Amino acid sequence: MRLEAYPYLDYLTYLAPAVVCLAIFMGSMVSGGLQVIEDRMYGYHEGYLVTPISTGTLVAGHILAGSLVAAFAGDVVLVAILVIAPVPVAGASAVLASLLTIFLTSLAIASIWFLLFARARRASVLRGMFGIINALLFFPSGALYPVESYPPWLRAISDVDPLTYGLRALRDVLLRGAPPSSCYAPWLFLLTFTLVCGILTRVLFRREI
Repeated sequence: MRLEAYPYLDYLTYLAPAVVCLAIFMGSMVSGGLQVIEDRMYGYHEGYLVTPISTGTLVAGHILAGSLVAAFAGDVVLVAILVIAPVPVAGASAVLASLLTIFLTSLAIASIWFLLFARARRASVLRGMFGIINALLFFPSGALYPVESYPPWLRAISDVDPLTYGLRALRDVLLRGAPPSSCYAPWLFLLTFTLVCGILTRVLFRREI
C-alpha cells in the first residue's frame, strides 16, 4: 500500500522549504567559509589572533557569526514564502519551530564551511570546492525530490546530510501540520553535528599568521 506523504500538494509548495535551505546554504558559504579566507588574505585575522581569547572561543565565534547571517537570510525567505506561497501553516507554534530549525540548520552548515576551510588561505580554494560541496549537501537532502525515491547509495549520503534534517523538520511543521515535538530528533542531530564539526575545527585551527 502506498502512502501519500503530501496529498494534494503542488510541487512549488513542496519546494518552499528547499528554497529556505538554499538561502541558508548560500548565506553560510559567503559569511562562513569565504569570510574566514578573506580575513586571512587581507590580514584581518591578525587582530584577533593576538588577543588572549582561546582557540575554542574563536572557532565558536566564527561559526556563530556565519550562522547568524545565514539564519537571517533563511528567515527573510521564510517570511516571503509565508506571505506569497499557499503554505498550510498550522499556527504560531509552527512558525516558531521553523525559525528554530533555520537557526540550528545554519549552525550545522556554517560549522561545515569553517571545518573545511580552517587552514585554507586562498578564495580560489572555496570557489573550486563550491560545486562539490553543493552536490554533496543540497541535492542529496531531498530538496528537489523525496528522499524515499533515492537509490541506496544516495540515501546513505542523505542520512548524514544536515540539510536533510533541516528540510525534514521544516516540511513536517509547515506542510504536514505536525507538532513542534516532531522536530526534536532533527534538532538533536543538527546540534550534535555542529558540536562534532566544532571540535574537529578546534583541532585543525592554528593560531598563526
